[in-house]
Amino acid sequence: MAIDFTKLQASSDYVADKIVYESPVLTYSVGATTATTKTVTNEYGLKAFITLAWSVDGTNYNPMQSTVSTNYVTQYTANGWCNDSTVYIYLENNTAGTLTFYIKYVLDSIT
Repeated sequence: MAIDFTKLQASSDYVADKIVYESPVLTYSVGATTATTKTVTNEYGLKAFITLAWSVDGTNYNPMQSTVSTNYVTQYTANGWCNDSTVYIYLENNTAGTLTFYIKYVLDSIT
C-alpha cells in the first residue's frame, strides 16, 4: 500500500525548514577595489544553513553569490557562511568608489 503524502498535514519523512535566527539589516562600507570578510556572532550558537540577501541601495536585494557585472567583470557581490560561533560575510567591491552594502540573513537549523 503506497502512502499518498499529499493527503498528510505533516510527515517526519520531510524535515521542515526551521528559521532559528533572523538578523537585523547590517550595513558595511567597502572601499574601492576591496574584498573583505566581516564577522558577526552566531546568535543561534550552532552550525546552521545561512540564507543571505544583499543590496547596495537598501531597497533592491539580491541573493547571496549573485553578482553585478559589467562586460563579464564582477563589479560587486556578497556571500555568507557560518560555524557554531561566527557568521562570516564576504563583500567584494571592484568599482572605483566606496559602496555601502546592506545585508540581511537568516539561519536555518540543519536538523
